[in-house]
Amino acid sequence: MFIFSSESEKPFAYKLVTFALTIGLAIYGFFQIGIFVSGRWDKWFPPKETEPPTTEAPITTTEPVRFNKGEIIKFGELNGERIEWIVLATSLENEGEVALIITKYLIESGEFDSSGGTRWGSCSLRMGLNDDHVFYRLFSDGERARIIKTQITTPGSATTKDLIFLLTANEIKYYFGSNYYAYYKEDENNAAYWWTRSPSYDENENAVGISIISNDSDVFSYYAEANDDKVGIRPAMWIKAN
Repeated sequence: MFIFSSESEKPFAYKLVTFALTIGLAIYGFFQIGIFVSGRWDKWFPPKETEPPTTEAPITTTEPVRFNKGEIIKFGELNGERIEWIVLATSLENEGEVALIITKYLIESGEFDSSGGTRWGSCSLRMGLNDDHVFYRLFSDGERARIIKTQITTPGSATTKDLIFLLTANEIKYYFGSNYYAYYKEDENNAAYWWTRSPSYDENENAVGISIISNDSDVFSYYAEANDDKVGIRPAMWIKAN
């Protein structure tokens, strides 16, 4: 026998509890249905494929450029063409790997010094090779950053610091061995004279001109007056690998 035998006899609290239980069961049922549906949603409605990402960082390398003695490299530009250089020597310095390079061809002819002087430190050719206008015209920003300002010691002249320079007669003999021939690019069949930065002295040790490399590949036998504009120019410099 129940204590309450009819709906009208049930107290309000009992009705409230019953209502709350009914709502709770309903919410629980919907929750379970949601889990069931979500577990199969990807099967019923597979996601649309997306494009691969396009913001990946580019692949870079820090491997240095390696120099090989005797190889030809291209560095700078003259008259719309890349300048070719011969690697004469390599070394490891604070900057890393560096190389001494010299142009493969004579780039032009011109005076060593317009006033006839024999000192590399004050000659017009040195001023011209290291002039900002020439320097910026021949080399890109990246190339200029690789060129090393080098301390230059020359007989009969004060020590200088140059970006571009000529070799001495002794340096040419040391780096080239026995083949000192040089040519203009447009005339590769005929060897030409070219400047060193070494003064040439007479028997009284007076400077009479500048030692030149002859067209018969002789180093120490010839000289030219410093204002001779027919002698070829063959610049050299030290550069970093990167």
